[in-house]
Amino acid sequence: MAAVVQETAVRARSLRPFYVGAAIDLVLGLDLLLFGPALAAWLVPAQAEVLGVASGTLLRALGVLLIVFALETVWLARAPNLRRYLSLAIAANWAWVAVSALAIVAGYSVLSTAGVVAAAATALVAAELAIFQRRAL
Repeated sequence: MAAVVQETAVRARSLRPFYVGAAIDLVLGLDLLLFGPALAAWLVPAQAEVLGVASGTLLRALGVLLIVFALETVWLARAPNLRRYLSLAIAANWAWVAVSALAIVAGYSVLSTAGVVAAAATALVAAELAIFQRRAL
């Protein structure tokens, strides 16, 4: 019995990077959902709309997606029979890094300095999380 409890504690500790990633996604998602228009004016002041949709609305939609992703990551980490799908969370973090780099390169003229810093910082955090998450599996 003690071995089972110890194994469960070790497994929970090894999944900590996924819970940390979910917490970060949740906080960032809530920020984007609640303050999307204000953040858009600050991060991409030269781009009021993208394909006819307000930049603030797009940031709010991204916030909703991040909240759903955070909840899904926790669900996958807590369900022993679904843990094999946690590699999808790692792939999503690497996709975030790639999209952030693309946004910096392609959107450099419309991003404010704060927008470039925010994109680079979130990409750096996502890359670090992906590395720690891979080690945890």
